[in-house]
Amino acid sequence: MKKIIVGNWKMNPPSVEEAVSLARAVAEHVKHPMFNKNVEVVLAPPFIFLYKVYETLYGGKVKLAGQDVFWEKAGAYTGEVSPAQLKNLGAAYVIVGHSERRALGETDEIVGRKLTAVLEAGMTPILCVGEPADVRERGMEAAKEFVGKQLEVIEHKVFEGIIAYEPVWAIGTGNNATPGDAAEMITLIKSLVTSYRLPIPVLYGGSVTSGNAGDFLNREEIDGLLVGGGSLNAEEFGEICRGA
Repeated sequence: MKKIIVGNWKMNPPSVEEAVSLARAVAEHVKHPMFNKNVEVVLAPPFIFLYKVYETLYGGKVKLAGQDVFWEKAGAYTGEVSPAQLKNLGAAYVIVGHSERRALGETDEIVGRKLTAVLEAGMTPILCVGEPADVRERGMEAAKEFVGKQLEVIEHKVFEGIIAYEPVWAIGTGNNATPGDAAEMITLIKSLVTSYRLPIPVLYGGSVTSGNAGDFLNREEIDGLLVGGGSLNAEEFGEICRGA
């Protein structure tokens, strides 16, 4: 199975010029003759930069993702973005259920509706799951139970997608999970989803840097990375991708 590296830019950078420059720089790293061809690189810029970034990446090896999506195809939903709109901009992937969306009130029911909409549109969802600090403090078994509950949204679905394990307590804190802990949780995730469809890639995310990326990618259980802050520097992100 190929490794998948996703760069989630979140609400960055501040201008379209910087977004285009960053996308172009990442694309240069990926098209280098020595770049591992068994690595899929995906960038998720803010909605307002999607078109210009798509123009920059068009015809290249770097794929595009939406950071979020709405579950309806069209209608009176001010401020929302539909799967069809994302697909028409060239997005092949969509991040669904990121912890930062859940923190704003997104429930498992909403995540499930978004998943259905993305799958019906023929796009690949990247479903984010992960336990918060107060759950993790109760131990690994409590964390596994929490993540297992989040995964119930894919029940009864033909889930042709990706799962990203991002422990909430590790996102942007510098306190990443150990590769062993991440591999243990990812092994559980794979065991829970095997009854739906095989194979399902499972990524790790949470304070990933070029210094620790290799430790995660060297674990055979981990199929790639979801990178936040580290994807905003082309050299850093390129180094992370080269380690896959």
